[in-house]
Amino acid sequence: MKKKISLPVMAVSAILLLGGCGTQMYDLSEDEENLVVQYSAHILAKYNIEQKDGMTAASSEETQETQKQDSQMPESQNTQSADNNMASDATGETQTQEMETMPIAEAIGHASGLTVSYKGCRVQNIYQEGDYFAVTPEDGNKLVVMKFEIKNKGKKKVRLDTEKLGITFYACFDGKNRIKETASLGTRSLSSYGETIRGGKKKTAVLLFQIPKDQADKISGETLYAEIKDTIYSLKYK
Repeated sequence: MKKKISLPVMAVSAILLLGGCGTQMYDLSEDEENLVVQYSAHILAKYNIEQKDGMTAASSEETQETQKQDSQMPESQNTQSADNNMASDATGETQTQEMETMPIAEAIGHASGLTVSYKGCRVQNIYQEGDYFAVTPEDGNKLVVMKFEIKNKGKKKVRLDTEKLGITFYACFDGKNRIKETASLGTRSLSSYGETIRGGKKKTAVLLFQIPKDQADKISGETLYAEIKDTIYSLKYK
């Protein structure tokens, strides 16, 4: 009679059997299965530094005590308050929690050498750079193109390379829903910008966002955010 093989056994067996090209899988005998289980348990115990006494099952007393503690835990500890934790993500969920503010020039790593000015946004059906690059929104959406002017206020040239900073930008256009930027391979994308700006010179950068068509005429303001090292900041700009 065939035996059901546990997940660790299946994982080890897959590694052993898939290593050779064209090798047909076969059912393990009881002795082979026991050998694999024992070896897997040995490896897990060897590299699990938190486990010092081997693999042990929880006693019935421990299980009952855990269940008792869970049942006595106040409901307020099991659920997060909607009023205090309305953080949004890439789907554009409502968010109200307070956050730290940061100048946009500081967010892109040049708080002293560059100034970044916001030049407004436009709702478009397509975003295009010259004749070589274009971005179109998903069905039912339109693009919001936010435009920025980056100026080198010094005399020496400054290299701006935002892609290596790993910044993710978000924007809010209705006062409550935060939307993640639309990825772009264009050379002007602020989140992947890589150019040298000479002293006193200006460059143009953009950020792209998608919103439903029925909301395109309802933009009530633009608020920009940046996620840097797992922390989200509200950005300040002129």
